[in-house]
Amino acid sequence: MRPSLALLGLLLGPGPVWAQACEQIKLATTTQQRAVLRDYISLCHQRHFFSKDKGVVQLVAYQNAEGRPRWLLSALTDDRYRDAPPARYARLGRDVILVYQGDANGNALPLAGDPAERAACLSKVLGDRLYHYTKEPPRYIIDKDAPGGPRKMEARQVTGGSSHNDLIIEFNKDGTFTKLVPV
Repeated sequence: MRPSLALLGLLLGPGPVWAQACEQIKLATTTQQRAVLRDYISLCHQRHFFSKDKGVVQLVAYQNAEGRPRWLLSALTDDRYRDAPPARYARLGRDVILVYQGDANGNALPLAGDPAERAACLSKVLGDRLYHYTKEPPRYIIDKDAPGGPRKMEARQVTGGSSHNDLIIEFNKDGTFTKLVPV
């Protein structure tokens, strides 16, 4: 009876009493990985992806279709992570890295559990490192050249992340890595 209860406990994982909303992990386990993260953070500061010392790195760790490990790195300056907060984060010096697990295309996988708890935990970790994002009501324009006469349309604006600050790092089996820029 006891071995089956122990097995059930391992399969289900720790209960809510021991569960932690967000967990600090040691992400960069090799000097190469630390160098990659430091270089990206330096790039974020040099190219002003971080504004007035506000910003964190968002990292999606995944394996591509060939099974090679990859990191998708992005600069984040506002608190939009609250929509789908990660369960893990890492620190590299004074900088914070939000760590997501991703699918083969680099899309962050949804997490079970309460996102409000994870967001509250990460809010304590991040402090004032991010700007507060407020969602504005939609704006409308009148399209006078629309077929059938003038038509009211929602004006869309591209905001938030940009492919200009995204970087994919692919780690090779021989210990080298390749930097890929998404288009």
